[in-house]
Amino acid sequence: MVAVREVARLLGLVGDVANLLSILPLLSEAKFGHLIPARDAAEKPKNAEERPRAAPPIWAMCLLLVAELCCGAAFLNPSDKQARRAIGEVVRAQRSAGHGLEETVNGVIKLLDSKDVHELAKLLASVGGLSGILCISALSGDSSGVGFGIRAAMAPLRALLSAVHFWGLLAVTALLVLGNLTLLKTLVQKPAVFAALGNFGTLARCVGCAGAAGLESGPISSWAMLSAAACVARISRIIVHEQLTPSVWLASWWSKSRVSVEPVVLTTLGLDAWCLAVLLLIVLRRPRKLVLLAAFAYPCIALARGAPNSQPFEIYVSPALVHSPTVMAVTSALLIFMGGFPTMLSSILLVQVLYFVHGLDTAKL
Repeated sequence: MVAVREVARLLGLVGDVANLLSILPLLSEAKFGHLIPARDAAEKPKNAEERPRAAPPIWAMCLLLVAELCCGAAFLNPSDKQARRAIGEVVRAQRSAGHGLEETVNGVIKLLDSKDVHELAKLLASVGGLSGILCISALSGDSSGVGFGIRAAMAPLRALLSAVHFWGLLAVTALLVLGNLTLLKTLVQKPAVFAALGNFGTLARCVGCAGAAGLESGPISSWAMLSAAACVARISRIIVHEQLTPSVWLASWWSKSRVSVEPVVLTTLGLDAWCLAVLLLIVLRRPRKLVLLAAFAYPCIALARGAPNSQPFEIYVSPALVHSPTVMAVTSALLIFMGGFPTMLSSILLVQVLYFVHGLDTAKL
């Protein structure tokens, strides 16, 4: 029988990979979406009905980016040593790495077997991918279609920036922050603040997914399918990690020793379930994507339910964990390099922020 710890770890890895893969359709649409209308116009007859391709609105993309930053808030905490450990492992591996391609690839895969490096790679890839989508769309110069264009992106801000009340509120807020700067620094440095940011990230992801609930064309269905798969994996991991399987619940009620669950766990579980319900509204319109989602979700649900449902899949848990660093390396590299210069620049900028926050320039790694 496979240990619960290994199953929970595998479900977490599956959720991370599915979350990164969900960014790829949006990134490819932002980068190459302008080529599709020209191809369709040449292939379709003149009297055919044209369906415009759609992507999530800019505010939804910004919320998804905020969600990823909040989920990785531990790396931005100066008192947390996770970023120091992860970057230290990368630096030490780089010093002792060989010069061949095979040695480099094996070193990267070995690095990603570490939990800290895995979390860092996930943060860099997700933030780089979403930031790249926003940069590519903003610089596309087209206010229609996928790219919202720099002018269209700035249009809602013009009325706000020209309002006197906005600048007055901004001045009062700046005075309040400057007057209580010491207290705010003390508050921000508390561990509970960064823990709350992680829960806020889940809420931001839910609201961002809701922003695309009314769309179905373009990359929305693929993004919704992969995001829903990530939600299923995260929910399954919570069920396994917190021992919330139906059998445990029924046994606890029968013995009158009810399982106590932290409110934070129930909140996270509820938000992920709500996010899954919103994404299913999009996937249900595409039967093929629904079949793919069912094929992906069934093993996760079976592992979460436990024996006897999980027995056909338990033999694959250990091999999947062995190859998980390779999958994570390929997915992260594909996401970062596919976006080109904007995604790579965003990832490098985030690394520089981590260096500045933790003072790694002068630290011994």
